[in-house]
This record gives sequence, structure tokens and C-alpha cells, in this order.
Amino acid sequence: MEVVTGEVAGLAVEDDRLTGVRLADGRCVPREVVFVGATRLAARDGVLRQLGARRDETPFGEFVAVDGTGRTSVPGVWAAGNVTGPQEQVVNAVGLGYRAGVTINTELLFGDLEAAVDGGTTA
Repeated sequence: MEVVTGEVAGLAVEDDRLTGVRLADGRCVPREVVFVGATRLAARDGVLRQLGARRDETPFGEFVAVDGTGRTSVPGVWAAGNVTGPQEQVVNAVGLGYRAGVTINTELLFGDLEAAVDGGTTA
């Protein structure tokens, strides 16, 4: 196995197949396969950042911290999907979104019930 050092400038591709790795110094190292170590991902969480949502550092980058229902550190704000972690792709996001929706609905329902009881009305 040969270890090649240098800054990668791009990939060489012919007929939609990888043929090599182009280095910044102009060399092209022939390769059919490339393995890349863990990268840093950047979640699109601008709104959550503006709201002050707490974030957790992971080996892949920072992601919005949530509890098991998707609740963030900002009262009344939930998050689901890959903004909460790199493994949370569509199928997981759907489940987490559902869980967040159930929690939000339950909190609204109990809030209405408490208001009714405190206000002396009955259903």
C-alpha cells in the first residue's frame, strides 16, 4: 500500500467512473476507490441558533441538542431530522417529527385542561 501525501484538488472521473485523485501540485494518483475519514458536517440550523438552542459537539460536527421527544433547550421549540445529528435521515426524521407532534399536542391539551380547571369551568 502506498501512502501519498499532498492536498487534494479534485477527483479525476471518466465515463462516470473514478480514475484518480488530482493533487494541488498537479499530480494525478490513479485510483478506483477513495476512502475519506470522518468529515465535519454543518447543520442548517440558523433559526435555531438565533433562538439560542443549545448544541452538542460530536465527532461529525455540532448539532442541536434535543431530548427524546425532540424538545430543544428553547421553551416551545422542537427539532427533528439531521439538524439533530448526522444519522437522522428521512426515515428517522419522520418518526422523531411524529413523536414531537404527539408531545406538543399533549402539552397543549393539558394546558387547556389546566386552564379550564383553574378557571372553574368544566367540559
